[in-house]
Amino acid sequence: MLNLKQLIQTEDTLKKELYLRKNDFYSSVENRFIGLTTLYDTTYKADLDTFPEFKKDFLSNFTPEKQNQLLQTALQNIQGIKGDIDYWKIEFSDKEEYIRRYDIEWHRKFTLSIACLILFFIGAPLGAIIRKGGFGLPVVMSVFFFVLFHVLSMIGEKSAREGIWDAAHGMWLSSLIFLPVGIILTIKATTDSPIFDSDLWIKLFRKLFKSSKNANTPNLQ
Repeated sequence: MLNLKQLIQTEDTLKKELYLRKNDFYSSVENRFIGLTTLYDTTYKADLDTFPEFKKDFLSNFTPEKQNQLLQTALQNIQGIKGDIDYWKIEFSDKEEYIRRYDIEWHRKFTLSIACLILFFIGAPLGAIIRKGGFGLPVVMSVFFFVLFHVLSMIGEKSAREGIWDAAHGMWLSSLIFLPVGIILTIKATTDSPIFDSDLWIKLFRKLFKSSKNANTPNLQ
């Protein structure tokens, strides 16, 4: 029910909230290492005189007791960070999907209007191009194009909602595919093209069949 301006404002607000939440996540991850850093600094500085040279193997600079303490602290921090990442990942995914919905609705305001015009330029020429079949055949062809258009629209929208495609690409997929079709059909209708004349296609397939048959016949001369 929001207009274009309201959709943009709400989407910007949600993006700012997501940005702040991501900063909170980064801060929480940094805080996980404070205890480990403090432990290393105090231990190393306290025993600085006992280390004539800092060895490349980090743990070998400490006593076995200090090594176990450092490893246990690091393990606890890693487990805590993994739990935080699993929690924040779900929250970020939900917020990003919610933002994409606003972006999808913004594009829908335009795609629905454009779709009416595109389907008109597909359906109207069909009645002029299809010569046989009466009123039913153009209707059947129009319904076929409409169903195909709807299927492509649903595929594009689902891909945009799941973040596989950008919202602009997903929402305009069906329109970009069917716009050239509408233009071609309109041109064919204005030039009185027999593109949907069944007799024309039957003759064409007969010629192709005869040519392929003659090509496969061996020459006896």
